[in-house]
Amino acid sequence: MDLHLDRNPHHHIPADFEERSRLWIVSAKNLVTENDPFTYLSIENLMFAERLILQMEKSLARHDGKSPDSHEPLLLKECSAHSILWLCGLYEVTRNLREAKSPKFRVLEGLHKKLEIARMPLAKHQVVRKHKPHYPTSSWSPETGRVGWQVWNPGSNTYEAYVRTDLADEFLEITNANA
Repeated sequence: MDLHLDRNPHHHIPADFEERSRLWIVSAKNLVTENDPFTYLSIENLMFAERLILQMEKSLARHDGKSPDSHEPLLLKECSAHSILWLCGLYEVTRNLREAKSPKFRVLEGLHKKLEIARMPLAKHQVVRKHKPHYPTSSWSPETGRVGWQVWNPGSNTYEAYVRTDLADEFLEITNANA
C-alpha cells in the first residue's frame, strides 16, 4: 500500500478553476528571468489566493433578484480583505520586475501604475506620492460579487475605480499575450 500522498498542488485544481489556473501558470513561466527567478512562486501564490476570492465573489453575486445570504456582510468583508492583500501581492510582483530591470516589465508598466495608485492608500492610508491621508471607498457589484475601490489619483486629480478581478484579468491578458 502506497502511503505517499501526492503533494503537488497542481494535481488537485478543481475543474471550475482549471482554465484560469492555466493562465496563471503561463504568466508565471513568462515572467521568470535570471534577475528575478522567484517571480514564479509569487505568481503561483496569487493564483491559489485568487481561487478563494473568486469563490467568495460567486457566493456574493446575486442572481435573479434573490435575497442576499444572511452571512453576506461577513463574506463581503472577508472578500474585500483578501482582495486588498491579493492586490498588494500583485503590486509586489510588478515592483520586483521593475527593480530587477526585467525587460518584461515594460508591458506591465501601465498596470503597475494602477496597482501603485490603489495599493498606497490601501496599505499606507495615503495618496501615492502626496503623503496626504486617504483611505479608498470600497465598492461592490451585487450582480458579479466583485469588490473594488474608488481611489484618488493625484496624477489626474480624479477618483478612479479599480476592481480586483479586472486587474487580475488585465495581468493575465498582458502576460499570456504571445504565449
